[in-house]
Amino acid sequence: MKYFILVFSLIFITKIVAQNNDLYTPLNIKKAYQKETRNSSGLTGKNYWQNSSDYKIKVKVEPGTRKISGSEIIKYYNNSPDSLKEIVIRLYQDIFQKGNSRDFRVDSSDVGNGVEITKIKLRGEDLDLENKSKVIRYGTNMIIKLDNYVAPNSQTEIIIDWNFTLDKSTGLRMGTVDSTSFFIAYWYPQISVYDDIDGWDKTNYSGHLEFYNDFNNYDVEITAPRNFVVWATGNLENPGETFSNRIFERYRSAMNSDSVFKIITKEDLGSTEFTKAQPEIIWKYKAEKVPDFAFALSNHYLWDASSVNADNKDMRKVFVSAVYPEGAEDFYEIADITRKIIKMYSEEIPYVPYPYNSMTVFRNSEKGGGMEFPMIVNDGEAWSRNYAIGLTLHEVTHTFFPFYMGINERKYPWMDEGWAEAYAIDIENNLIGIYYSERNLVSEYLKTAGNEFEAPLMVPGISLRGDALTFNSYRKSSLAYYILRQLLGDEIFSKALNEFMRRWHGKHPLPYDFFNTFNRVTNRNLNWFWNSWFFNFGFPDVAVKNVVQKNQNVEITLENKGGLPVPLQLNLFYENGKIDSIRYGVEIWENNKEYKINLQISEKLDQVTIGSDLIPDSVSENNIFKIK
Repeated sequence: MKYFILVFSLIFITKIVAQNNDLYTPLNIKKAYQKETRNSSGLTGKNYWQNSSDYKIKVKVEPGTRKISGSEIIKYYNNSPDSLKEIVIRLYQDIFQKGNSRDFRVDSSDVGNGVEITKIKLRGEDLDLENKSKVIRYGTNMIIKLDNYVAPNSQTEIIIDWNFTLDKSTGLRMGTVDSTSFFIAYWYPQISVYDDIDGWDKTNYSGHLEFYNDFNNYDVEITAPRNFVVWATGNLENPGETFSNRIFERYRSAMNSDSVFKIITKEDLGSTEFTKAQPEIIWKYKAEKVPDFAFALSNHYLWDASSVNADNKDMRKVFVSAVYPEGAEDFYEIADITRKIIKMYSEEIPYVPYPYNSMTVFRNSEKGGGMEFPMIVNDGEAWSRNYAIGLTLHEVTHTFFPFYMGINERKYPWMDEGWAEAYAIDIENNLIGIYYSERNLVSEYLKTAGNEFEAPLMVPGISLRGDALTFNSYRKSSLAYYILRQLLGDEIFSKALNEFMRRWHGKHPLPYDFFNTFNRVTNRNLNWFWNSWFFNFGFPDVAVKNVVQKNQNVEITLENKGGLPVPLQLNLFYENGKIDSIRYGVEIWENNKEYKINLQISEKLDQVTIGSDLIPDSVSENNIFKIK
C-alpha cells in the first residue's frame, strides 16, 4: 500500500509539473519562504539561521582490543527562533547494535552493543540513563527530552562519556584495516541538525545515506600508543610533542615543499622511531567550521607529503598527504595527483580554491570505492591508474560538496555525488585523457536509464533504496549537470555556479536554492530543464521520425519519445560516401516534443542517423532513417 501511494504521488506530481513551467514546491519549503528564512530568488532570507556546536573531545584508541573510549564537552548554540523541547544525538556506531536495521551486510563478529554511554551531563546535572521517558534510544538516534527547554538564541552544554569496539571485518566506510591500522569515522556522539525546513533530523543511519551536519568547531585530543602516527581532520597543533626528531624534521620540510617529500619510507619501517619515546602520545587537532571530524592511525604506513598553493590571491598553502601500506603501488602517485587536483580547483571549473589547510588521502584494504570526510578521505585499492586518479579526484571534490556547501545528503545525495562526478570532468580529462569522463558518464547512465525503478531526482534519498538510490545519486544527476553546463556554456555556467557557492557555502542549501540562483544569475527561466531532469519521469530517446529530400533541400523531423531533453548529433550519410555531422544543443527541446531541421545540401542522401557515445540514448533502433 505504501509503495502504491508513493508511485501514485510521483505520477501526480509529474502531471502537475508537466502542465506548467513552475517548480513543484512542498509545503514545508513554502513555509520557509513565508517565514523568510529563504526566498524564491535563491538567496538566504532575512530571517535565515542555523545552529552549531563546539566539540572538545578526548579519545583513546587501544589497537589490541579495538576499544575506542571518549569524553566530550559539547557547547550547542541554538540560533533558531524556537524553544527546543528535546535534543537529538546521533550514535552512528549503533548501526552495529544487535537488532538494528542496516543497508549492507555486517559481519556477525562485529554485531554487538553499539555505543555504551556511561555518563551524560546536561547543564551540569547528571541524566538518569535508565529513565526511558527522558533518554530514548532507537536506531542510531538518542533523544533527550528536556524539562527546561533550550531557549531561542541561547546555548547549552552537554558532557558525554562513551565507548565502543571498532568493527574488525565489516569496513563500512571506516573500521579496522589491519591489526595495527585503523580509519575511525562516525565515531563520536554528535548532535543532529535542527534546521528551518524540518526541525530535528531524526533520519536513522543504516549505512547508505551519508551526511547532513552543522558547521562546528573541533578541539580533539587523540591518545594512541607509541609509534602510532595519527592523521586527522584539521591542523596538528603539537607536532613537536608527537614526532621523533627525525620524523619531525621531515614533516617540517614537507610542509614547505612544492614537491613530494617522503616522511616515512620503506627503509624506515621497523627501524625508525616515528614518535617520541613514551608509552602514549597525545595528538592535538583543531578544525573550525567543518561539518565532521575523522582520523586514521597506523604504526607501519608509508607517508608521502607536500604543500601546494591553493589560492593565487593570498598564496595560501595546503598540506597534502598520502598514507598507505607498503606494496600499495596504486598509491605511489597519489600525493602528487592530489597536489595537482587542489591546484586545478582554482584554475578550472568551479574556479573556487580548496577551502581548508590540509588533505590526507588514506589507503584502506578494501577493493575499490572510497569515502570522504573533511580534510581526510578513505580510499580503497584501485585496479588501474585511471581508477586511482578518478577515485581520489571524486573523494577530494567532496570537499566542496557536501562539506563546503553543507548539503543534506540524506534527502538530496545527488546534490553532492552528482557534482563530485560532473564537477571534476575537466580535471579528470586533464590527468587521464580527453573525453574519458564523458564516455564513462554516458555509458554508466545508460545501464539503468528508463528502468521502472528509476525515480525523479527530487524524490528524497530516504525514500529510495539500493540501485535506485545509487543511480539517482551518481549517474542521472551528474549527467544532468554535464548537460546543463553544455546548455549554458562554460562562462555563464561558471558564473552561476560561483554565485551559488558564494551565497550558500557554510550554510544548508536546498535544490530550490540551486535552481533559483541559476535562474536569477543566467537571467533565464530554466524551469523547463529543472522539471525535465529533476522532477519528471523520463529517459533519453530521440527518434528520426521522417526525412524528406527535395532536390537540395532536406527536412528532417525528430521526435523526443522518451521525454528527457538531451543534446543531439545529426549524421548525414550521402550516396557518394561523404559524411557530415552536426551537433544541436539540448535547448531545441525547450518547447518541443518534435523538432524539424531544414538543411540545404548538394549531394543525395543515403541515410540519416542520430547519436554519439557522448550523448545518451536508451533506444538505438529508431536512430536510423534509410532513404528509399
